[in-house]
Amino acid sequence: MANDFSSEASVKALWRFESGALTTDSKGANTLAPHNTPAEDGADYKEGACAVALVTADSDYFNVPDANLDAGFPFKSGDTTKLMSVCLHFKGTSFATSNRHIIGKWYENGKRSWILTVTSSGELRFYYSSDGSTSNYYSMLTLTANRWYHIGFAISESGARSPFRPGRKSMPPAASSWRIKTPYGC
Repeated sequence: MANDFSSEASVKALWRFESGALTTDSKGANTLAPHNTPAEDGADYKEGACAVALVTADSDYFNVPDANLDAGFPFKSGDTTKLMSVCLHFKGTSFATSNRHIIGKWYENGKRSWILTVTSSGELRFYYSSDGSTSNYYSMLTLTANRWYHIGFAISESGARSPFRPGRKSMPPAASSWRIKTPYGC
């Protein structure tokens, strides 16, 4: 494994999307539930021996219900820390549908939420909601189809910080302040 975080105490989940184990959390018990037909892609991947192909037209995705997340998982109901970092490889072959979700912890009905999406024009956006009913978004980068990106960011709810994005030192303050480390192409 190129990046083995399985012994790192602060890591709460590690989904590698390996052949025969697309839903497996290599760190904890945060098993992904597949919806529709997410498939293995053994020909086009960045790490390990395969990737997962999620087809927008088929509405493919994975999720883990909040109640099934390990204790201490960031943004799980009852989490008071509100601190996490996310790192992933992403390649969109086309951006034909608006707001295709990439990864997030999204709630409704009065819960704090965040989600990373890509729009039909390839714009990478980070959405945040402090109450589950209204949300703000921050534009981060415009992606190019058929190019791999290594996306990494950290989220921390504290003090008077605001999100960062390429080309700007900071975004205007939002209702709740967050720090986001920007994505980089690879």
